Amino acid sequence: ELDKLAFLITDTLIKTMRLDKTGILMRDPKTGKYEIQKIFGFKEDNGISLVKDNFLTEWLTKFQKPLVCEELTFATRDAKSDSERESVIKLGKNMNDIEASICLPLLREDKIIGIIVLGKKLSGEPYSKQDIDLLTHLTNQASIALENARLYKELNDLSKNLENKINEQVADIKALSEMKSQFLMIVDHQFRTPVSIIKGLASMLNENSVPEDKKAEFIKRLYLSSERLSVILDDIIIAQSLIGQKTNPVFLENKLEEVIVGEIKKFLPQAEAKGIKFYFKKSEAPIPFMLFDKDMITTAVSRLIDNAILYTKIGAVAVSLSLENKNNKEFAKIEVRDTGIGF
Repeated sequence: ELDKLAFLITDTLIKTMRLDKTGILMRDPKTGKYEIQKIFGFKEDNGISLVKDNFLTEWLTKFQKPLVCEELTFATRDAKSDSERESVIKLGKNMNDIEASICLPLLREDKIIGIIVLGKKLSGEPYSKQDIDLLTHLTNQASIALENARLYKELNDLSKNLENKINEQVADIKALSEMKSQFLMIVDHQFRTPVSIIKGLASMLNENSVPEDKKAEFIKRLYLSSERLSVILDDIIIAQSLIGQKTNPVFLENKLEEVIVGEIKKFLPQAEAKGIKFYFKKSEAPIPFMLFDKDMITTAVSRLIDNAILYTKIGAVAVSLSLENKNNKEFAKIEVRDTGIGF
């Protein structure tokens, strides 16, 4: 585990080298930014301020060896340009300000994956050559271990995310399955009545068991039941077309009254067959041409009328069209009233 490993490395350095401060900063391979993995003694802001100095990471990547603060004096002297010299001086000042003595690069395949920052020895003694050699070996091993731990963490996170996504997909599939079952139940319920009527009436006509004076009525009922099936099929096709997509209305100039009159004519035989009154109350004020999607409005009016006639046993169904003024705006109002049980 990355956190436990980082703690083990910092704890070992503190105890073995007898240091006052140490910390590990890991580089995010995606963003390139450094984050504190584990810190002891240093302030978190100081650790981040150190790696904000691009010159430090460039120096560690270029030379791939420990950077000792005390040796920056020689680097200042050997600088090849004024800008390089200024960068070295700035880096030395930053390391002194946060009391960092050594920066150790964590490298994998010549790429820097992080930095270990060390403070001073508690004894006050400088770091010896043997110390630097030991630290170099340690960072080589630490680089492998930390990178493996980071990759393992990424793999583990990926596995969890994948598991969550699979669970989400399973939940979606279950929900869709339930919706499908409900849909089939509704379709079955809607189809059963008109199909039963058609089957019964057709059977009687086929057997010539219908009196001559009743044949016209039977044929009308057959027609109405087939019309009912047509409406249901239209609903199924509309529902299917809406799955997984948005339907945008097509606004064209149309006359609303023509749409309603057309639907009245369509459903008049159905109302007459049930023995219920069915009429249209026109608007007193003339309705101007309006911008609307004719198919959508026709479907909406059709479903309201179909529902009203279907669930009205005795009485009447009335469709009215009027103009209303609300907040100084004119609206067309379509109203379907019935004496049935309602929706």
